[in-house]
Amino acid sequence: MARIFNTIDDLIDATYGSNIFNAGRIRKDAPVLTSTAGAANNIYGAEVFAGFVTEANAFGVLPKKPWSKSGYRAAQAASATSGGGVSEGGAIPATVKASYFQCDMSKKTMANAFDMSTLQLGIEGKDDVLTWQAHRDLEAETFKNLVNRALLADGNADPTALTVFDSIDRHVATTAADVTGCGNTASYEDPWGLLDRSATSSGNDNYGSWADAQISHGGSTGTETDREFSLSYIDTVFAACAPYWKNGINNKVFITGYDTFMDWSQEMLPQQMLPLTRVKLGVNGIESLGNTDTGLLVNAYNGIPIILSNNVAQDTKSRIYLLDLDYMGIDLISPLTYYESEDYQAIDKFAREGVFKIEGELVTTKFRGQGKIRGLK
Repeated sequence: MARIFNTIDDLIDATYGSNIFNAGRIRKDAPVLTSTAGAANNIYGAEVFAGFVTEANAFGVLPKKPWSKSGYRAAQAASATSGGGVSEGGAIPATVKASYFQCDMSKKTMANAFDMSTLQLGIEGKDDVLTWQAHRDLEAETFKNLVNRALLADGNADPTALTVFDSIDRHVATTAADVTGCGNTASYEDPWGLLDRSATSSGNDNYGSWADAQISHGGSTGTETDREFSLSYIDTVFAACAPYWKNGINNKVFITGYDTFMDWSQEMLPQQMLPLTRVKLGVNGIESLGNTDTGLLVNAYNGIPIILSNNVAQDTKSRIYLLDLDYMGIDLISPLTYYESEDYQAIDKFAREGVFKIEGELVTTKFRGQGKIRGLK
């Protein structure tokens, strides 16, 4: 029987079925794919994901305060360590005095500058480009890490040649341990390049041991032999530092690297793990909050928080610092500040230039309450 098709749709339905797009009925010789030239372009977006370490944990934990003076007076030794008794009706004892020392401090400027051309700035919001804000935010993180690296650098360098902040490693040192014992350069133990621990006298001022920190090391006659981690090294330094602390374990902190921390954790396995505590970081240092629901959760040892950084100076493994933040911090002539300019004649290019700057120095006013464990493997 003949069929009558009134429309082209009737003919297509009779020939191919009611769904012309049914699989297998249409040839697929030239599909458009994401790899087809000109068919697709990636949109990268303004956000930048850093592929490198930008943490600044040591910089974050150190107290910051305004620069008040470029030196301080230290009492090197007590005026008396025995006596003091007066017999009934006896004469008043002879007067005594402590031994004093005037300590000068250096001042440092650290900065990080960056720019972006006016052409790049001009197409922001029109094309898929790296934005000025994303560029600036990444450089801010980079700059804080530069300060962190300076603070945690190996002190084995001439401090008079340094333009970055002094390192904790140089402040927490002694001539006997770091130079004579471990073979570092003679200036290793000189905070600010001005305090010479190795000298016996300077005019009427005695340098000597008043500025020595508490050090555990594996050095002997100029050669350091790295040692397997042991809790006894930490306990020995803790016991040596503690008599010099005025607030017990408050505002004290351990700083070490991730590698040494793993050894520390394994050493504590018989006790399951290093206990956790919550802390708050502020301009005055670190405050333990105990078992609360607020603050930063960190591990602790003997009640003292442990802060980790990727920038800690290493022997075979990272050193450990035990710091009394009542007497160590960063004194600031100017705080971390950001400047920006599009004055083309001043910066001598058609661009926007930004710079982060900080001025001041790492300052320690009591050295004997600071500790270090070095020579670990």
